Amino acid sequence: TAQPQRLSITLVETAPGLAGGRFEVSGVPSPGKLKALFDPESTMAYVPRPIPQGILARKHMSTHKLYGIIRACLFYAGYILFTVFWGTLSVAVGWAMSPARRFEFIIGIWSRGVLVWLRLTCGVGVEVEGLEHIPRQACVVFAHHESTWETLFLQSLIRPQTTLIKRELLWIPFFGWAFALNKPIAIDRGSPRQALRKLIETGRSRLAEGTSVVLFPEGTRMPPGEIGSFQPGGAALAIAAEAVVVVIAHNAGRHWPAHRLRKTPGVIQVRIGPPVATAGRKSKAVNAEARELMAALVRELNV
Repeated sequence: TAQPQRLSITLVETAPGLAGGRFEVSGVPSPGKLKALFDPESTMAYVPRPIPQGILARKHMSTHKLYGIIRACLFYAGYILFTVFWGTLSVAVGWAMSPARRFEFIIGIWSRGVLVWLRLTCGVGVEVEGLEHIPRQACVVFAHHESTWETLFLQSLIRPQTTLIKRELLWIPFFGWAFALNKPIAIDRGSPRQALRKLIETGRSRLAEGTSVVLFPEGTRMPPGEIGSFQPGGAALAIAAEAVVVVIAHNAGRHWPAHRLRKTPGVIQVRIGPPVATAGRKSKAVNAEARELMAALVRELNV
């Protein structure tokens, strides 16, 4: 006895939230019967199954996360290659340039290039308010520390400048070698007294030459929206050199989180506060005013 023919039909998802399916029809259906299977008013119509919203949300989040990882990997690939190339070129030719031109060539071009690449690959931009508060004369910059981003951005914002760093950064191949040509204030964090003395002596010399000093008074990266205690070195330097303190806050931790590969697209907000006077004041008073100002700016950014 001949076996009845069966027609297998497979439907795939054709609209958001509607699942496909698979069913069989005995025999070879006539055109009219086949049409009835997809007629919403027919009792034979196939009704797509709705996909639970939780599944849709997880599917969207998974795709979004994967896309973010790919973009971050692309950014870091370009970041590393550009740093190796530019660091090698800087070491080869930077020594023959004047200090101002050397800073612009080695640090200025490199930092701006990395930030442009970050915007193109990860969609992270920047908006700055308070540029009018940056004085024409050299100053001491107290910058909030949340991520790696501000170490790049501040290099392009304040020029010329010297940066207070831990000396181990100068040992990094290519980057450290090129960075050393700009004579940053490299300190040994294991010897606090010696580090403070070097900061004040070298910092005063740089400020007298018209070069601003940029440092992170909290000493370490903080979680987004939080302010740490201020170390005394920056205020002591500003008082010794009779320079004003400029406070810079931002919310970069939201978009370039510490110790995380993926970046969050969006616009990093930067706020620059009015200069804090230091003449005739004590370090504690200067630090207290600067910290209060930074806390207010950070709260404004995280409302």
